[in-house]
Amino acid sequence: MLALKERSEMEDGTERFESRVARVETHVMHIGSDIAEIKADQRSLIAKADGINNSLNSKIDQVNSTLNEKIDTLNSTLNEKIDTLNSTLNEKIDTLNSTLNARIDTLNNSLNEKIDTLNNSLNEKFVTLVEKLGELKVWALVVIGCGVLTVVARALRWI
Repeated sequence: MLALKERSEMEDGTERFESRVARVETHVMHIGSDIAEIKADQRSLIAKADGINNSLNSKIDQVNSTLNEKIDTLNSTLNEKIDTLNSTLNEKIDTLNSTLNARIDTLNNSLNEKIDTLNNSLNEKFVTLVEKLGELKVWALVVIGCGVLTVVARALRWI
């Protein structure tokens, strides 16, 4: 009886073990189908991400080309304006330089004429002064000579 009892317990353990294995197999099948669904979803997401990436790349390229065109246009416009301004300012500077040089030359000539006139006038006045000094020397010699002659005449008692 003991042997029957052990055998029945063993059969009960095997049945329990088989039921557990059956449940594990069911769970493994569900896990496999879940993995298959996850892989399918992953492929779908990769395809969407590639589509978005391509779309964004094309938009970025379009914006880049548009901005490059605008920058090139702006660059050429600014270069033209700078060149025009440069030539205009150079012309104004050259005109101003010519005008100032002419005015400086006129002023220089005017001052030279005034200095020459003043020099001539002073030279004439110095010549006149020298002539007057010469006349004063003669008068001084005459006065001194008369004074000496008077002193000699008194000393000799001519007077």
